[in-house]
Amino acid sequence: MRFLASYVSERLIARLVVAALLLATLDLLGVAVIFPYLSALTVDDPAAGQGLLARVYGWTGASSRSQFLIVVSAALAAFFVLKFAITYIANRVKYRTNALITTRLSDDLFSRLLRADYSFLANHSVSEMSGVINAETIHATLCIDA
Repeated sequence: MRFLASYVSERLIARLVVAALLLATLDLLGVAVIFPYLSALTVDDPAAGQGLLARVYGWTGASSRSQFLIVVSAALAAFFVLKFAITYIANRVKYRTNALITTRLSDDLFSRLLRADYSFLANHSVSEMSGVINAETIHATLCIDA
């Protein structure tokens, strides 16, 4: 793992960390938003009380409970569409970064193989070396992804 940390640039590591934190935060928000919505569905009079639900009801200016539920449902749907779009972009950044790291590792390993001296190539089969390069690249990528 130390080799990967030294091999991969700090910028790529930062990109992966930001994407992972963004995905975790969006998952947390997605779960946290559901509970106030369920509260809005089950309460008879959203305007009663001093809680968050009563403040949101007053803020929306809805004239009835059903109108309030439509506004809250539309806001929830918009939130989840936005969450999906941001999640898609973050996953795409993560996958592209992993692909870039994998490509760099594969290119580096193959270039080292091509620069190897004849005695090394004579003592090892090509399929064995190719298998090792492929396996090590995959293992390195899985370490980064974890």
